[in-house]
Amino acid sequence: MSELTNFDSRHSALEPQGSLKGSCIAPSSSDPIETDGILRRAPTRFDLCQESNLTTNQLAVWIGQALIPETPIYHLAVALNISGDIDPKHFQKAFQVLLNSSDALRTVTEEIDGIPTQRVLPELKYLLDFVDFSHLPKKQQKAKSWMEERCQVPLNWQKRLFDSALIKSSTGKFVWYLNVHHLICDGWSIELIYRQMANLYQRSLEGTLPKAVPILLPFADYLAHERAHRESPRHQKAKTYWKQKLSDIGHPISQEGLRLQRPL
Repeated sequence: MSELTNFDSRHSALEPQGSLKGSCIAPSSSDPIETDGILRRAPTRFDLCQESNLTTNQLAVWIGQALIPETPIYHLAVALNISGDIDPKHFQKAFQVLLNSSDALRTVTEEIDGIPTQRVLPELKYLLDFVDFSHLPKKQQKAKSWMEERCQVPLNWQKRLFDSALIKSSTGKFVWYLNVHHLICDGWSIELIYRQMANLYQRSLEGTLPKAVPILLPFADYLAHERAHRESPRHQKAKTYWKQKLSDIGHPISQEGLRLQRPL
Protein backbone atom coordinates (compact mmCIF):
# COMPACT_ATOMS: atom_id res chain seq x y z
CA MET A 1 0.00 0.00 0.00
CA SER A 2 1.05 3.58 -0.57
CA GLU A 3 2.27 5.66 2.33
CA LEU A 4 2.54 9.40 2.73
CA THR A 5 6.08 10.71 3.02
CA ASN A 6 6.73 13.92 4.91
CA PHE A 7 9.12 16.15 2.98
CA ASP A 8 10.80 17.20 6.23
CA SER A 9 12.45 13.77 6.25
CA ARG A 10 14.37 12.02 3.49
CA HIS A 11 11.90 10.58 1.02
CA SER A 12 12.40 7.47 -1.08
CA ALA A 13 10.46 5.45 -3.61
CA LEU A 14 7.83 3.22 -2.07
CA GLU A 15 8.73 -0.43 -2.31
CA PRO A 16 6.05 -2.79 -3.66
CA GLN A 17 4.72 -5.52 -1.45
CA GLY A 18 5.45 -9.13 -2.34
CA SER A 19 7.37 -10.14 -5.44
CA LEU A 20 7.02 -10.00 -9.19
CA LYS A 21 8.32 -12.83 -11.28
CA GLY A 22 8.53 -12.97 -15.04
CA SER A 23 10.09 -11.28 -18.04
CA CYS A 24 9.22 -8.83 -20.77
CA ILE A 25 7.92 -11.67 -22.96
CA ALA A 26 4.15 -11.68 -23.25
CA PRO A 27 2.19 -14.97 -23.22
CA SER A 28 1.62 -16.82 -26.47
CA SER A 29 -1.92 -18.00 -25.77
CA SER A 30 -4.56 -16.87 -28.24
CA ASP A 31 -7.46 -17.66 -25.88
CA PRO A 32 -9.60 -14.65 -24.88
CA ILE A 33 -8.80 -13.10 -21.52
CA GLU A 34 -10.93 -10.87 -19.31
CA THR A 35 -9.60 -7.54 -18.02
CA ASP A 36 -11.69 -4.84 -16.35
CA GLY A 37 -14.80 -6.88 -17.15
CA ILE A 38 -14.07 -6.77 -20.90
CA LEU A 39 -13.29 -9.91 -22.90
CA ARG A 40 -10.26 -9.37 -25.11
CA ARG A 41 -8.16 -11.63 -27.27
CA ALA A 42 -4.82 -12.37 -25.69
CA PRO A 43 -1.84 -11.05 -27.64
CA THR A 44 0.47 -13.36 -29.54
CA ARG A 45 3.99 -13.83 -28.20
CA PHE A 46 6.04 -10.66 -28.47
CA ASP A 47 8.80 -8.81 -26.68
CA LEU A 48 7.37 -5.88 -24.73
CA CYS A 49 10.82 -4.35 -24.45
CA GLN A 50 10.89 -3.96 -28.22
CA GLU A 51 7.24 -3.17 -28.92
CA SER A 52 6.60 -0.70 -26.08
CA ASN A 53 7.97 2.85 -25.95
CA LEU A 54 8.32 2.61 -22.17
CA THR A 55 11.82 2.40 -20.75
CA THR A 56 13.05 -0.85 -19.25
CA ASN A 57 12.50 0.46 -15.71
CA GLN A 58 9.06 1.79 -16.61
CA LEU A 59 8.09 -1.63 -17.96
CA ALA A 60 9.01 -3.27 -14.66
CA VAL A 61 6.80 -0.74 -12.84
CA TRP A 62 3.97 -1.16 -15.37
CA ILE A 63 4.00 -4.97 -15.06
CA GLY A 64 4.03 -4.80 -11.26
CA GLN A 65 1.13 -2.34 -11.19
CA ALA A 66 -0.83 -4.26 -13.86
CA LEU A 67 -0.79 -7.38 -11.67
CA ILE A 68 -2.71 -5.54 -8.93
CA PRO A 69 -4.25 -2.46 -10.61
CA GLU A 70 -6.43 -1.47 -7.64
CA THR A 71 -3.49 -1.32 -5.20
CA PRO A 72 -1.38 1.87 -5.51
CA ILE A 73 1.99 0.28 -4.81
CA TYR A 74 3.90 2.74 -7.00
CA HIS A 75 2.44 6.01 -5.77
CA LEU A 76 5.09 8.50 -4.61
CA ALA A 77 3.01 10.58 -2.22
CA VAL A 78 4.83 13.37 -0.40
CA ALA A 79 3.84 16.39 1.69
CA LEU A 80 5.81 19.62 1.79
CA ASN A 81 5.22 21.60 4.99
CA ILE A 82 5.25 25.35 4.33
CA SER A 83 5.49 27.97 7.07
CA GLY A 84 3.98 31.33 6.19
CA ASP A 85 1.02 32.51 4.15
CA ILE A 86 0.50 31.07 0.66
CA ASP A 87 -1.69 32.70 -1.95
CA PRO A 88 -3.70 29.84 -3.54
CA LYS A 89 -4.22 31.79 -6.78
CA HIS A 90 -0.52 32.36 -7.32
CA PHE A 91 0.20 28.78 -6.28
CA GLN A 92 -2.28 27.56 -8.91
CA LYS A 93 -0.69 29.72 -11.62
CA ALA A 94 2.78 28.47 -10.73
CA PHE A 95 1.66 24.83 -10.82
CA GLN A 96 0.08 25.27 -14.24
CA VAL A 97 3.34 26.69 -15.60
CA LEU A 98 5.13 23.71 -14.06
CA LEU A 99 2.84 21.40 -16.04
CA ASN A 100 3.34 23.43 -19.21
CA SER A 101 7.09 23.08 -18.81
CA SER A 102 7.32 19.37 -17.91
CA ASP A 103 6.69 16.71 -20.55
CA ALA A 104 7.07 14.04 -17.84
CA LEU A 105 4.14 15.40 -15.80
CA ARG A 106 2.03 15.59 -18.98
CA THR A 107 2.81 11.98 -19.85
CA VAL A 108 -0.04 9.47 -19.88
CA THR A 109 -0.07 5.76 -20.69
CA GLU A 110 -2.53 3.45 -22.37
CA GLU A 111 -2.61 -0.14 -23.52
CA ILE A 112 -2.83 -0.67 -27.29
CA ASP A 113 -3.28 -4.28 -28.40
CA GLY A 114 -1.77 -5.44 -25.13
CA ILE A 115 1.27 -3.15 -25.43
CA PRO A 116 1.78 -0.35 -22.86
CA THR A 117 2.35 2.93 -24.66
CA GLN A 118 3.09 6.38 -23.34
CA ARG A 119 2.50 9.76 -24.94
CA VAL A 120 2.85 13.39 -23.92
CA LEU A 121 -0.28 15.51 -23.88
CA PRO A 122 0.24 18.80 -25.76
CA GLU A 123 -1.43 20.57 -22.84
CA LEU A 124 -2.90 19.59 -19.51
CA LYS A 125 -5.09 21.98 -17.55
CA TYR A 126 -5.23 21.09 -13.87
CA LEU A 127 -7.07 22.81 -11.03
CA LEU A 128 -5.42 22.25 -7.67
CA ASP A 129 -7.76 21.33 -4.84
CA PHE A 130 -7.58 23.80 -1.96
CA VAL A 131 -8.56 22.24 1.36
CA ASP A 132 -8.81 24.32 4.53
CA PHE A 133 -8.60 22.50 7.87
CA SER A 134 -7.48 25.55 9.85
CA HIS A 135 -10.90 26.17 11.43
CA LEU A 136 -11.46 22.57 12.54
CA PRO A 137 -10.51 20.84 15.81
CA LYS A 138 -7.56 18.43 15.55
CA LYS A 139 -6.69 20.19 12.30
CA GLN A 140 -3.22 18.64 11.89
CA GLN A 141 -4.54 15.12 12.38
CA LYS A 142 -7.42 15.72 9.96
CA ALA A 143 -5.06 17.05 7.29
CA LYS A 144 -2.80 14.02 7.65
CA SER A 145 -5.73 11.60 7.51
CA TRP A 146 -7.05 13.36 4.40
CA MET A 147 -3.72 12.95 2.60
CA GLU A 148 -3.27 9.33 3.68
CA GLU A 149 -6.72 8.48 2.33
CA ARG A 150 -6.22 10.48 -0.84
CA CYS A 151 -2.96 8.76 -1.79
CA GLN A 152 -4.70 5.37 -1.81
CA VAL A 153 -6.97 6.38 -4.70
CA PRO A 154 -5.68 4.81 -7.96
CA LEU A 155 -4.63 7.26 -10.65
CA ASN A 156 -6.23 7.21 -14.07
CA TRP A 157 -3.20 6.59 -16.29
CA GLN A 158 -4.99 7.74 -19.44
CA LYS A 159 -5.78 11.17 -17.96
CA ARG A 160 -2.76 11.96 -15.77
CA LEU A 161 -0.15 10.25 -13.60
CA PHE A 162 -0.21 12.65 -10.67
CA ASP A 163 -2.54 14.20 -8.10
CA SER A 164 -1.98 17.37 -6.10
CA ALA A 165 -3.61 19.72 -3.61
CA LEU A 166 -2.79 22.74 -1.45
CA ILE A 167 -3.85 22.29 2.17
CA LYS A 168 -4.15 24.92 4.90
CA SER A 169 -3.42 22.95 8.04
CA SER A 170 -3.57 25.88 10.47
CA THR A 171 -3.05 29.64 10.60
CA GLY A 172 0.15 30.46 8.72
CA LYS A 173 0.86 26.81 7.91
CA PHE A 174 0.27 25.05 4.60
CA VAL A 175 1.02 21.67 3.10
CA TRP A 176 1.60 20.98 -0.58
CA TYR A 177 0.38 17.44 -1.23
CA LEU A 178 1.83 15.82 -4.35
CA ASN A 179 1.31 12.25 -5.45
CA VAL A 180 3.13 11.15 -8.63
CA HIS A 181 3.22 7.67 -10.12
CA HIS A 182 6.63 6.02 -10.21
CA LEU A 183 6.20 5.55 -13.98
CA ILE A 184 7.19 9.19 -14.48
CA CYS A 185 8.94 10.17 -11.28
CA ASP A 186 11.37 9.14 -8.54
CA GLY A 187 12.64 10.62 -5.29
CA TRP A 188 15.22 12.85 -6.97
CA SER A 189 12.64 14.11 -9.46
CA ILE A 190 10.35 15.10 -6.59
CA GLU A 191 13.05 17.36 -5.18
CA LEU A 192 13.60 18.98 -8.60
CA ILE A 193 9.85 19.59 -8.88
CA TYR A 194 9.78 21.32 -5.49
CA ARG A 195 12.72 23.56 -6.39
CA GLN A 196 11.12 24.55 -9.68
CA MET A 197 7.76 25.16 -8.02
CA ALA A 198 9.31 27.45 -5.40
CA ASN A 199 10.92 29.51 -8.16
CA LEU A 200 7.71 29.72 -10.20
CA TYR A 201 5.61 30.73 -7.18
CA GLN A 202 8.02 33.55 -6.37
CA ARG A 203 7.93 34.74 -9.98
CA SER A 204 4.13 34.69 -9.91
CA LEU A 205 4.13 36.91 -6.82
CA GLU A 206 6.54 39.28 -8.62
CA GLY A 207 4.40 39.36 -11.76
CA THR A 208 7.13 37.82 -13.98
CA LEU A 209 5.64 34.36 -14.45
CA PRO A 210 5.94 33.14 -18.08
CA LYS A 211 3.64 30.63 -19.77
CA ALA A 212 6.39 28.01 -19.64
CA VAL A 213 10.06 27.74 -18.68
CA PRO A 214 12.82 25.65 -20.27
CA ILE A 215 13.76 22.44 -18.49
CA LEU A 216 17.23 20.93 -18.24
CA LEU A 217 16.49 17.70 -20.08
CA PRO A 218 13.16 16.79 -21.67
CA PHE A 219 12.03 13.28 -20.79
CA ALA A 220 11.56 12.62 -24.51
CA ASP A 221 15.32 13.01 -24.99
CA TYR A 222 15.98 10.28 -22.43
CA LEU A 223 13.45 7.98 -24.11
CA ALA A 224 15.21 8.46 -27.44
CA HIS A 225 18.59 7.80 -25.80
CA GLU A 226 17.43 4.53 -24.24
CA ARG A 227 15.72 3.38 -27.45
CA ALA A 228 18.93 3.99 -29.39
CA HIS A 229 20.87 2.01 -26.79
CA ARG A 230 18.39 -0.90 -26.95
CA GLU A 231 18.86 -1.13 -30.70
CA SER A 232 22.64 -0.80 -30.61
CA PRO A 233 24.91 -3.78 -31.44
CA ARG A 234 26.49 -3.47 -27.99
CA HIS A 235 23.15 -3.97 -26.25
CA GLN A 236 22.17 -6.87 -28.50
CA LYS A 237 25.50 -8.55 -27.81
CA ALA A 238 25.05 -8.16 -24.05
CA LYS A 239 21.46 -9.38 -24.27
CA THR A 240 22.47 -12.51 -26.17
CA TYR A 241 25.26 -13.19 -23.69
CA TRP A 242 23.02 -13.00 -20.64
CA LYS A 243 20.27 -15.04 -22.23
CA GLN A 244 22.77 -17.84 -22.79
CA LYS A 245 24.30 -17.37 -19.35
CA LEU A 246 20.93 -17.60 -17.60
CA SER A 247 19.37 -20.27 -19.79
CA ASP A 248 20.01 -22.99 -17.20
CA ILE A 249 18.15 -21.24 -14.40
CA GLY A 250 15.06 -23.26 -13.57
CA HIS A 251 12.96 -20.56 -11.93
CA PRO A 252 12.29 -16.97 -13.02
CA ILE A 253 14.24 -14.29 -11.23
CA SER A 254 12.18 -12.16 -8.84
CA GLN A 255 12.42 -8.52 -9.91
CA GLU A 256 11.33 -7.20 -6.55
CA GLY A 257 13.19 -9.40 -4.05
CA LEU A 258 11.93 -12.15 -1.79
CA ARG A 259 8.23 -12.64 -1.25
CA LEU A 260 7.13 -11.59 2.20
CA GLN A 261 5.37 -14.26 4.24
CA ARG A 262 2.42 -12.66 6.01
CA PRO A 263 -0.23 -14.17 8.25
CA LEU A 264 -3.74 -14.11 6.80
